[in-house]
Amino acid sequence: MIRSTARQQWRLLAVNLGSSVLEALSEGATLAVVFLAVLLQALQSLGRFANNVSVGYFAAECRARVTAPIHNPVEQSGQLCWFCCFWARLPATALNPAWLPPEPPGAARGAVLT
Repeated sequence: MIRSTARQQWRLLAVNLGSSVLEALSEGATLAVVFLAVLLQALQSLGRFANNVSVGYFAAECRARVTAPIHNPVEQSGQLCWFCCFWARLPATALNPAWLPPEPPGAARGAVLT
């Protein structure tokens, strides 16, 4: 009885089979698109990471090359270091007048530096 009904309604069974195959293909395509999107996001994140790391290294190299010629004369000049220390500590001096920066070597107290 079921076989005879199936033979008579073969078109409905064919539509059912075709729609099931179409559903499976579309679900697989959806999963492929989601997987591809996740893969593309991972590649984009990896590219962004590589970009940030390379720019960071480049900035550090530039900073080292630019600041080295500036700091070498500062380190060799005691007066300039004293001057920098004075200006760096000026807010602390204003809040606490008892703190005074050290006098530069060989300078009399209160002497004007030129």
